[in-house]
Amino acid sequence: MSAAERAYRLLLRCYPRRFRTEFGAEMALLFRDQRLAAATSGESAAAFWRRIVWDLIRSAPRQRIDALRGADGSHFQPEGRVMKALAIVSALVGVFEAFNASAEGWYGGIAARDGYALTAGALGTLAGLLLVVAGAALLRGARSAPSIVHSAAAGCLAAIVLAAVFAPRLSVLATLLGVVVPLLLLVFVRRDRAGAQLA
Repeated sequence: MSAAERAYRLLLRCYPRRFRTEFGAEMALLFRDQRLAAATSGESAAAFWRRIVWDLIRSAPRQRIDALRGADGSHFQPEGRVMKALAIVSALVGVFEAFNASAEGWYGGIAARDGYALTAGALGTLAGLLLVVAGAALLRGARSAPSIVHSAAAGCLAAIVLAAVFAPRLSVLATLLGVVVPLLLLVFVRRDRAGAQLA
């Protein structure tokens, strides 16, 4: 399995478990076919991933809302809904943060030969990936999710603070998202350690 397919399977965690069980294998095959078609047509990797992420942003929240309502129209407790929404936001912001920081690091660090921009880009990319890990852990709903989220959010904050202090080259939006989202995760996970519905 290629790295792109592994990344896509991680993004599929934004969908509810029942949806992944029913359609996950077909979506992975479709992703593989679309990736080959994009490569043959000359579409850039950035444009291809932008399409994939945009589709995810449009469809995953709708599937989550349907899953929260349940087949009989009942709802999960509000705390569970907040955690699910925060998990999806965390994963999507993490993807944005990683792409944005890697682009800033590439253009500022390699193209302009600015070592500080390259360092900031690497730290921002790490922060984004940690947010994706935190969101995926919440969506997966494993028993170890709170400790994974706590570690990933703390690591994300540390990476953003290091980037802001030692290599202040990330955009204001990337820095703000890299601070606000992990803080929200830490607050909600600490408040919900007793066992809100994560699955």
